[in-house]
Amino acid sequence: MWRIFMISWNDPTNALLLETVDDFNAFKKAGLIDINIARPMDTDHIVNCPFIDPFQ
Repeated sequence: MWRIFMISWNDPTNALLLETVDDFNAFKKAGLIDINIARPMDTDHIVNCPFIDPFQ
């Protein structure tokens, strides 16, 4: 299962492609983005996405 997070730019005109956890952590620490748990309908949003090995 995956937990989904919503990430928003404090200034969308400065938005960049973030590719790693280190990117997210650095931009959050610098105050450039906000990271919050996605909470549709006021509940945690968990996605059931099992990994399947197609070569089994």
